Amino acid sequence: MSPRDSTAGHPTTTARPSRTSVAEAVAAMFLAALVTGCGGAGQGTGPTSGAADCPVVLTFDGRSYTSVTMDEPVPAGQPLGTGTELECDDIPRAPGEALSTYDVDVTQVLGVPAQDAVASGRLLYVRVDPNSAVLYDSRLLARADELMAKAREAAGPDSAASETSAAAEARDCVEVMTTATLAGRAFGFDGTVLSVVPAAEVDEDAGDSPAYPLATFEVHKWFAGGDGGSVEVKIQREVAIGERLLVSGEPLFGGDPLDDPIAWECGFTVEHSDATADNWRTAW
Repeated sequence: MSPRDSTAGHPTTTARPSRTSVAEAVAAMFLAALVTGCGGAGQGTGPTSGAADCPVVLTFDGRSYTSVTMDEPVPAGQPLGTGTELECDDIPRAPGEALSTYDVDVTQVLGVPAQDAVASGRLLYVRVDPNSAVLYDSRLLARADELMAKAREAAGPDSAASETSAAAEARDCVEVMTTATLAGRAFGFDGTVLSVVPAAEVDEDAGDSPAYPLATFEVHKWFAGGDGGSVEVKIQREVAIGERLLVSGEPLFGGDPLDDPIAWECGFTVEHSDATADNWRTAW
């Protein structure tokens, strides 16, 4: 099965409700008392922050962030992993009723260290100091606009077109990459391209589909599905010999993981980085 055979929506978060502890709820209500923007006070000072939404608190990699809803998708880099979002305390609750938490798959913000901000769609999660009273006011929104400007600069002049292309690609994907869907792939590895056979030269008699180029990878690390030092995989992108990728996918026609394997796109095959490789290792 090719990863682009249907249009399967494009959620980037996986919501799995759970109940917080009493201590977490108290902490969240304390933070909510500091927040002044729920429902009306979030008036942005810059051109990108549209902040009428009640902000939420995200915990990721041991750090706390506050959400700011931007007026456009945040230029995003590699997937970073899953954070925990504490729902906004903007509705009446029974005494002692706990807030819910949700798992959110977050990405790198282009040009911005994860220590400063992470993103999910139009949500920019800005790093806050949990020991200080960070108000949801012009200071936070100005910081969000500053980070968004850095991300746009890192994305380059074609970033708007890239976002449109990425959104179109997401609509054409069977699944969009999240930590959960990555772990569901039949195979995954960290590898370097050794050779590429163009699609027109793939030998049909050898049982290979002529529709895709065939790349041979030196495998540095198997995450799932194999154990050899090299592997041949059908690819759906242009690659160069010597290029290092994190690759995951499925057998094209079903069967064992490496029966005519094809590398999926839509975030399932990406350029290698140490941080992303660590996230992939964790996913499996």
